[in-house]
Amino acid sequence: MFDISNLRSRRLTRAVQSKVLSYMKEHDVFIPDRNWILSLLLPDEAGSILDIGPNVYLFRELLDRPKRAKYSYCAMDVEKRFEKSDNVNEVMHDANVAPYPFPDGSFDLIIASDVIEHIRDTDTFLSEVARLLKPEGQFFLSTPNYASLFCIAKALRGLMFHDPLGREVDRYCYREHVHFFTHKGLYPYLEHFGLHASYTIASGLKTDIDFARRNGAWGKLLTLGFNAASRMSYRLSPEIFVIAGKLPARNRIVRAA
Repeated sequence: MFDISNLRSRRLTRAVQSKVLSYMKEHDVFIPDRNWILSLLLPDEAGSILDIGPNVYLFRELLDRPKRAKYSYCAMDVEKRFEKSDNVNEVMHDANVAPYPFPDGSFDLIIASDVIEHIRDTDTFLSEVARLLKPEGQFFLSTPNYASLFCIAKALRGLMFHDPLGREVDRYCYREHVHFFTHKGLYPYLEHFGLHASYTIASGLKTDIDFARRNGAWGKLLTLGFNAASRMSYRLSPEIFVIAGKLPARNRIVRAA
């Protein structure tokens, strides 16, 4: 099961954030916060994992090799993401199309980090997640929060969430995001498919600092504002991070250290 306690350790979170920031600087790439969060959540014990829209950096670079070797890890996507040398079981399948090519109750953990907003048939997606989870399995889902302070500020200024004429990331999101989620709307939707939220992870921007880095003092000031809003209410945070399962549960808020 996902290890929630690691997120409460300031020592562990700072160590993994430092590792991600060093990688970003060395390779001049953008690594979202969900990678370091997932690296701390993944358990030390063996388990079967399905990663839908797989996190290549996380499993190739961020996880320690002995820990990674404990998992029966399957990556599902519409195209190949890993090299043969990575020893990953890759399955080519469209997440809009049921059934997914696995038996019922195949996985202890299912990961879909920033995937659901790209999927047109989200009913099929969540139905299949519920089918494939073991009775006590857990589902990690992340997606942009369209009730975040950032999105509220855009709406109040009369702007679209994503600018089709803006920077590359804005143009990408405008083309590729087909659904827009908020905390308040997402949980009942999960419940409809028998997926009960047990943890909501509240986190501001830690390594996800591309905006601040590219916009100087103004970007840093806005990032501080986003993080302050996230501390006031998880519903204003930039990203939704939720862990759900098939067993009824009380949704608890966990603030990442």
